[in-house]
Amino acid sequence: MEKGRVIPILLIIGSIFIIIYRYLGSTNRISIYIILFTLISTIIISYLLNKKIIKINKIVLQSNLYNIITDKDQYCGIILRIIGKTDTSSTSRSILEEELRKLSMSLARRQSGFHYVFTTSIYEGKMGSAIIIYKKCNDEDKSSLISDIEKEVNDVYNISRAISPHLDLIPSSTSSTIVPLPSIFGNIPYLYAPERTFSPSTNEMLIYEYDLPLGEAMSSFGRTEVGIKLSDLTRHIGIFGSTGSGKSTTASHLAIQAFKKGVNIVILDWHGEYRELIPNDINIMFYNKINILKINLNQIISNDINDAVDIFGDVMQLTDPQRFLLYTVLNKLKKNPELSFKNLLTILRNIEETSNWIRDVKYALARKFFILFGKEGRSLFSTDGLTLDNLESYINGFVIIDISNIKNTKLRRLYGLLIMKLISDYYMEKKPSKKTMIIVDEAHNYFSEKNDFTDRLVSEIRKYGISFCIVSQSPSSLSPEIMKNTNIKIVHAIKSDIDKRSIRESLSLDERIISSLDKLDVGEALLSAPNIKKAIIINIKRKNIKTN
Repeated sequence: MEKGRVIPILLIIGSIFIIIYRYLGSTNRISIYIILFTLISTIIISYLLNKKIIKINKIVLQSNLYNIITDKDQYCGIILRIIGKTDTSSTSRSILEEELRKLSMSLARRQSGFHYVFTTSIYEGKMGSAIIIYKKCNDEDKSSLISDIEKEVNDVYNISRAISPHLDLIPSSTSSTIVPLPSIFGNIPYLYAPERTFSPSTNEMLIYEYDLPLGEAMSSFGRTEVGIKLSDLTRHIGIFGSTGSGKSTTASHLAIQAFKKGVNIVILDWHGEYRELIPNDINIMFYNKINILKINLNQIISNDINDAVDIFGDVMQLTDPQRFLLYTVLNKLKKNPELSFKNLLTILRNIEETSNWIRDVKYALARKFFILFGKEGRSLFSTDGLTLDNLESYINGFVIIDISNIKNTKLRRLYGLLIMKLISDYYMEKKPSKKTMIIVDEAHNYFSEKNDFTDRLVSEIRKYGISFCIVSQSPSSLSPEIMKNTNIKIVHAIKSDIDKRSIRESLSLDERIISSLDKLDVGEALLSAPNIKKAIIINIKRKNIKTN
């Protein structure tokens, strides 16, 4: 307690005592004396204790003062350790760092004649920060110098308590290490408040064996080759990232590595960019608007009407009554040798119109299915097209199906889904021994939240030897079932908060890692795979690309 506060407090207590004494009778005066004695004793004891604490602090302060003599000058000062009063979670660290920044800005505005150096020490896995307060003291009297430093430290304490309540400044002795300071500092301050010790387990090797190399990661051992296991392919892969972050390069690199291990590759190329990413030494089966891979729609309908209704219903955005009517129509259509708009209209006309809503449903269904029988639709679907019997010759090897020239987006989606359906049916029925990886570019166009067919497909097909590689710039647009079933995730730079949240929920990542996703460079990615203990940042290999 400061001396200036003692007299006013005693005057206040005395005034209260006089008022009480005047209005109470003589019978209560003994109690008043006891109360007054207790109050005065408490004040005296508090004053003595406070004086003792100040004296102890003064001794601690003086014992930690340092004195450095150079050829020309003498410097005196003190070192204060910076200790955070909160835990070291990401939120608390940001609070501590902000308070430390405020403290440094306040000291930068002071005109006290003292220098302030914030320093962070990193040694043997330990990190910690301190502030050095010093001044030139060539001709100063020792007692005057000590008084100046004590006053400056008290001022810094008071500033810290006011604007940095979560920081403690504790005097510390100097080490025997000599650390030179630069004559001129840089223009980017680095401040780090809490002490931190990195345990050896943080730096241990995180990578297990792999068959398909992806790139490199940094560890305590230096640069380490990383990859995924061939046996994990059928657990499905998700490659996510904003436009231009390197998704297609990563997917093509992964396809090349899997192909070299004997896996069939089928790429559904939404934008028509994958052919340029595959080197000349790989023999590609390439389908586009000139060399069209046609589909026999009749066989797909005949094999599984329920899946056909799900696929058409999702692509055409059919209502429940329209889906019900479609099921009836497809049941009748599969008996016809040729699927045509004329046959579709004939079947619709023969369905009895018992009410106005049935007539409306019929007309709406005919209108939505007209795209199948237009010029573009007829070029994609034919009775002499792809079937389960001839599929093997079309998907054996490295296949790129360029669908970028299908102008109608609904037709493009429908065509891609039907290719997936055919390959899946082939594997479930024929059970070939060779694995196939289907790379689905811009997968959010297929695997939407309301598509029961794709959810069921991805969850069931892995046991038959098919791997899906889902490539998308918008993971939040994919169904939760798809995110759950992609057990290998490669996440490039992501800007959108909703997409970050989707990644965080699917991988159970902490906020610090999620907040760094938008800072990844092109070719950098977060990798999570069954053969890796925890998600790590890697650099994807980028070989010279030759136009094929």
